[in-house]
Amino acid sequence: MMITTMKKTIYYNFFPTKAEEEAAKSNPKSQPLPRRTPVEIRDVYPQTLPDPNNPWLIRKVLRHEEIQSSKLVLSFNETFEHIFRYWSMDMVSNILKGKRFYVSIWDVSDVSGLARRYKSNDIFLEEEVNNGGEFYYLGWKDLNEARNFNPGDEIGLFWDVNFGVFQFKLLCQKAAL
Repeated sequence: MMITTMKKTIYYNFFPTKAEEEAAKSNPKSQPLPRRTPVEIRDVYPQTLPDPNNPWLIRKVLRHEEIQSSKLVLSFNETFEHIFRYWSMDMVSNILKGKRFYVSIWDVSDVSGLARRYKSNDIFLEEEVNNGGEFYYLGWKDLNEARNFNPGDEIGLFWDVNFGVFQFKLLCQKAAL
């Protein structure tokens, strides 16, 4: 089964506006930075729905820093390919403007099949840009505190397009030292 999505990408505009040119003339040391604008492009190869038996498109081995800070680090590629392609442009634009976007996480790790839901001000997605590149944080404090995670545990995530939530599962738990 195919789902219709529009792929998101970032367009960099390197040409300054007239106002930015005037500001640069008055202060020659300041250079206008390229403006980033998200745009939608049609998928050449539309994404199929995840395999229902193994839907974990984002797999991570937890690091000590992610457990300590209660923020999962997601790469630019993971975020754009497996999350943003299902979001509206307004949702993506808010994050790219430096705002947090509050989400829900359903923990489906329980073998009974019951999902535990997490939604609070500590469950969010936000962007981080630094000299090393661009990545995203998924805040997961409530879930992290409710479970006993260890560095080396493997988790899986995917954005559930049907419910508009992150599905989360502990795939492999490393024994505590």
